[in-house]
Amino acid sequence: MFYVLVFPAKPKPIVCPSPTATCIDIPFGVSFDSSKNFVLSNVTITAGTFVQWKNHDESPHTATATLVPPGATKFDSGELDSGNTFFVQLTTPGLYTYHCNFHPMWMRGVIIVKP
Repeated sequence: MFYVLVFPAKPKPIVCPSPTATCIDIPFGVSFDSSKNFVLSNVTITAGTFVQWKNHDESPHTATATLVPPGATKFDSGELDSGNTFFVQLTTPGLYTYHCNFHPMWMRGVIIVKP
């Protein structure tokens, strides 16, 4: 008897920037400097575009949806350590808001998805 193990395919890395991806950086020092934020913190994209967050800080951060349009699924990166990335494809038009769970008072962002 033979067994076949099937593993899910790894997603291909996103090349940022690209025509199908928007890049959002988590800058160095944002964990202790409340004048900093996600860069870009407000973006407008078309439906189907990927959004990628990359942590350039020494502290962990998250990109966690706080509001999504009806019919959309909330996203949550989980803990992003320094150098790590997270991406999501947003297909439902509308307003998305998100924050960092560790620094919700100043690390906030808005994504507007157009049809």
